[in-house]
Amino acid sequence: MSIMGVLTRNEFLKMRKRRAFWVTLALFSAIALLGLGEDFVDALREGTDAYAFPNLWGEVLGEPTQIVAIFGTVALLLLISSEFAWRTARQNVIDGLTREQWYWGKAITVLLVATAFLGLYLVIGGGFGIAATDFGGPEPIMHGYQARALGAVVLSVAGYGALALLIATIVRSTGGAMAIWFFYVAFGESLIRNGIARVWEGSAPYLAYAPVAVFDALRDYLMFDPAALARVAERMQEAGRPAPEPGDPGTLALVAGGWIVLLVLGGFLAFRRRDL
Repeated sequence: MSIMGVLTRNEFLKMRKRRAFWVTLALFSAIALLGLGEDFVDALREGTDAYAFPNLWGEVLGEPTQIVAIFGTVALLLLISSEFAWRTARQNVIDGLTREQWYWGKAITVLLVATAFLGLYLVIGGGFGIAATDFGGPEPIMHGYQARALGAVVLSVAGYGALALLIATIVRSTGGAMAIWFFYVAFGESLIRNGIARVWEGSAPYLAYAPVAVFDALRDYLMFDPAALARVAERMQEAGRPAPEPGDPGTLALVAGGWIVLLVLGGFLAFRRRDL
């Protein structure tokens, strides 16, 4: 078996045996079921086909996927930072892994956790879609632009995971890492952007590409669905409010990919500079 296969197997076994992972996944499942279930019942009551395929993706993708990023990140912080507190990282190196192999194993954990949480979310949403869909019609299950929206969500969740990896490997304390991550996502980046904007008046176009801002912008479903964008714009204009202006998905995806690489490499460099 290749080293990547060994690392993937090791991380999968660790993840499977951690109660914290399963508790987080169970809480996430309950919230996803309640949230999507309520919207599904409302759609049935109103007699709409909002939860039938392929319309389902307009309801499931986009902003609702924020819970995937949040709960997935909590699971990652619990899994990774605890290895320092419990000396598991040190023991793994003593048992034969190099420091580099251990770290790249954590990068694989990011992918495993993202797959678990996003996959479960799509299964829950897809279950409601199956219940609401008459599969005898000509409509496909997913249009191409909806597949691109899903790909953007995957990139967004991976970005949040890369940020969690960086913070966990630097802080090495579960409570501290979680506090710093939540502060940065909820307030920190906005405070930094506002501070820079006060000093540099022409910085606004560049500040929109800060990491969390980009990861969040990727979950804007309106970027991919012109018909949905037109409906929202019409409602906004009737209310006397400006129409939404989604970003460019190609540019956002490119910038997000760059941030993910920088965050992962930054965590690697910080990890190598300190003892286990």
